[in-house]
Amino acid sequence: MEKAKCLGVLSVFVLLALFCSIRTTSAQSELAAKVEELADKLTSSVSGEVASAEGEIIINLGEKDCVYEGARFEVVRLGEIIIVGNKPIHKERPVGEIEITKVRKEMSYAKAATSYAQIEKGDKVYQKRRKVSRIALTEFPYADNLNNLTKNVYESLSIAFAQKGMQVVERSQLEKVLHEQKIAHSGLIDIGTAKRLGQLLASEGMVLGTATDMGNYVAIRARLVDVGKGVVITAAQVEVMKNPEVMAMLDTRIGTLRTTGGSSPHNDTAGKGQKEDSFYENDFVRIEVLSFSRQPDGLVLKLKYTNRTNKPFQMILERHGHDKTYLVDDAGNQYACKEGEMMQRNGIEFPPQVPRISTLVFRDQKDGGHEFIFSSKYQTWDLSTREFFASISRLRLQ
Repeated sequence: MEKAKCLGVLSVFVLLALFCSIRTTSAQSELAAKVEELADKLTSSVSGEVASAEGEIIINLGEKDCVYEGARFEVVRLGEIIIVGNKPIHKERPVGEIEITKVRKEMSYAKAATSYAQIEKGDKVYQKRRKVSRIALTEFPYADNLNNLTKNVYESLSIAFAQKGMQVVERSQLEKVLHEQKIAHSGLIDIGTAKRLGQLLASEGMVLGTATDMGNYVAIRARLVDVGKGVVITAAQVEVMKNPEVMAMLDTRIGTLRTTGGSSPHNDTAGKGQKEDSFYENDFVRIEVLSFSRQPDGLVLKLKYTNRTNKPFQMILERHGHDKTYLVDDAGNQYACKEGEMMQRNGIEFPPQVPRISTLVFRDQKDGGHEFIFSSKYQTWDLSTREFFASISRLRLQ
């Protein structure tokens, strides 16, 4: 009987470990897919057409297509249809080249760089860019730090480029040159520096990038630089949603402010028993943990919200927030939210720079883990509605 009981307990632990492993693997797979998309954008040339040629030239490609100022496009005019490989294809007659001067989300403005004929509406445009076969890949710092997410981005991007037949400079070789030149990875945002390092590494191109907190997602931005000319070949961006697994990869650098003793600008908000000050912050609101405890009615999380702007707004946990506000512990258990003031229908108003305290109660369960991640989706509105996903890691019961 005792043996069977032990085997049963062991089976539960194995299943929990497997569940956590599957979630982590799934998150890494999703991140790898995003990084592969980033590699595709950096190495592919986009095509579109001239939307207007009256006065300024406007094409139907913009930020969403990774167009950037200074990019050049070949302009051609479609002619008669010919059959190539059983497919009808238009002949193309060169019209000239254009250079992008302003970029908007859905379109871009350009000027004629070379003209063989008058550029007209409907003309086809193809991005011109240099092909590179050997590249150096730098780290993608997140808030001037490196973490598990930036490590995964680096490794996945290296694999993606290699699978495209490109030669990627060995990391050890890059590290050696960085050390000799006394340059940190986080300093590789200057194109002039990239040009110098690229020449030392005998690479044709260098990828510079960052991972930036955008509230409910992380924006991974990259530029492929021609180290010979010191100019950007292509630029691209992908967005990674900040779910609990991604937050864990970020190594709590957003969710937790590590302190080493002494005073801190946030020490007055730490709850007794919390070893670290836990918070989430974006450009308009800061959410801090005041206390986290086990009460008879459930797990109680007390939060302080501060409006960081100079305008009032209202905020609420997203409608049906009970499903999108939860805790996850380090054993893989999920705790649903039972109640909280932030779930009321009309929301709570937040005056500028005035903190408000609100409490959330979560369903408790036996044999839970020791460390928790809080995740929730919020809605705010003043003149317009905005949504964001907040997550705070390394919460410990007091």
